[in-house]
Amino acid sequence: MPEEVILRNDMRPVGIALCSFGLMGTVGFLLLSYFGSFATQSEGEILLARVLATAGITAFVWKMTVLNGQKNFLETSDDGIKIYNSITKYIPWENIKNIDIKRREIDPDADGQRTQYLNDIPTPVIYLELHSTDKILFESKVRKLSAPKIDKLLKQIAVDNNRLALDILITAHTQEEICDMLRARWKWTLDNSCLL
Repeated sequence: MPEEVILRNDMRPVGIALCSFGLMGTVGFLLLSYFGSFATQSEGEILLARVLATAGITAFVWKMTVLNGQKNFLETSDDGIKIYNSITKYIPWENIKNIDIKRREIDPDADGQRTQYLNDIPTPVIYLELHSTDKILFESKVRKLSAPKIDKLLKQIAVDNNRLALDILITAHTQEEICDMLRARWKWTLDNSCLL
């Protein structure tokens, strides 16, 4: 049996460190708004600064909590693939028709020219070709809070001929290695499920 594929989020510690730095800055800004002397500022401007600082603190704490939970981009198990992202998805092995890697097609902009930054970077993308979008499972808490995101994702998959792109950018493996590992794990599961 091939090993389970677990792709770790290698940039998570950097993200947490940057959020910590931002959190310290916003806390300092909030404390300055309370204890600093602002002779030329009106009460409304000071109140606005406090509200913005409080919103910044809330955003940084929320993002650090999310980053702390996102240790992995992707995990496989006996039943399927769990993909962590803004919407956590679970796809059973039997719903996958094919796993392939292709170069992302870069559309020219309105003038028919490609943008200068994307000319030389057609990055490879792993696609999961699915039998049906009805068999994609979502976390229940996400289902309630992110129904518009889920609907948009399902429409995008339908537009792409039931193909789900895995945007896994920063890991210890190349996209080709990840595709080979996922394909080997998927084929092993399909071969052994036929024998049962």
